Amino acid sequence: MDEREERDSSEQCQVSPDELGPAAGRVLVSIAERAVARSLLGYQPTPPVELLDVQPYSRPGATFVTFELHGELRGCIGSLEARRPLVLDVHENALAAAFADPRFAPMRLDEFEAATVKVSVVSPMRPLHAGSLSELVSVIGESRDGLLVAAGLHKATFLPAVWEKLPEPWDFVDALWAKAGLPPRTWPPDISLWTYSTVEYTSPPPRDARECAAFNWTTDSDAGTA
Repeated sequence: MDEREERDSSEQCQVSPDELGPAAGRVLVSIAERAVARSLLGYQPTPPVELLDVQPYSRPGATFVTFELHGELRGCIGSLEARRPLVLDVHENALAAAFADPRFAPMRLDEFEAATVKVSVVSPMRPLHAGSLSELVSVIGESRDGLLVAAGLHKATFLPAVWEKLPEPWDFVDALWAKAGLPPRTWPPDISLWTYSTVEYTSPPPRDARECAAFNWTTDSDAGTA
């Protein structure tokens, strides 16, 4: 592989949470806030195309964007596979979490300004091989990773952050089974499991939507540093 091929391969490699630091986290949260603020204020929520030439934001990334209001979930949409540049994934997931999460009504301006905004960057998925439910509970309880379960038409995931609310491994797995629509305490013959880690960046309230909408990548952030 020559130098150019090596560089092209690196650019297409999924962004790992380990590559990012606080500066990159601030940029990603600002992308989410800007997209939603501009939409709520009636502006076109244009994606941050200026960052498509900046590493690591231009590389494929998988993210979740979560909104919490007064400690309760207000919207969460994300990607487990890296199918588009990191910045575009955050932008699109932020809009979907705010306005297209089927569990909630579209977010209002006052809710956005009072909400906690979280951006989670997801690692590449790792297959998990377990022979029984009790073995799964033991393994996942030790690692405290995110978990994706799929069996037939049933599929669901919990981010690692869910461990904060469900610290007991059996409770974690039981709740994930319920989310997937699987019968409790069963072990489907066609079950597939994957684990993953995340790094989470948080922006607490309050916030001014107009300031978020006016955020400029080139003057208001150190977007060139990870």
